[in-house]
Amino acid sequence: MNNAQVKKFALEDGSIKVLHEDDTLILAGMDVFTAKDSVFFTVENLGQIRHLNFKTNKETIVSGVGKPGPIAVDWVSENVYFVDEAEKALMVCHMDKKKCSKIQNFDKDSKVLD
Repeated sequence: MNNAQVKKFALEDGSIKVLHEDDTLILAGMDVFTAKDSVFFTVENLGQIRHLNFKTNKETIVSGVGKPGPIAVDWVSENVYFVDEAEKALMVCHMDKKKCSKIQNFDKDSKVLD
């Protein structure tokens, strides 16, 4: 059992809240966008990027993105950047539009660190 959980830690009282839990997911990368009360994470085994809003519990899913790994959110453009481990490429997605594009290929021996 993988027991994939996304948790929120509250500084005010030290409490921990489980925001998302699904034993079938393999989470590969995560980034937080505090200004928008959101977390973004990649699901390696389903080829997905997910955006979860803490306050509304609304979840947006972009599927068919290969084998996503490390992820980063640009707070200005709200674009999501991630590494597609299957294609060995740096990708960018806009979650609301559910559109993704390849930015850069890596050679097969490259390692990407997050």
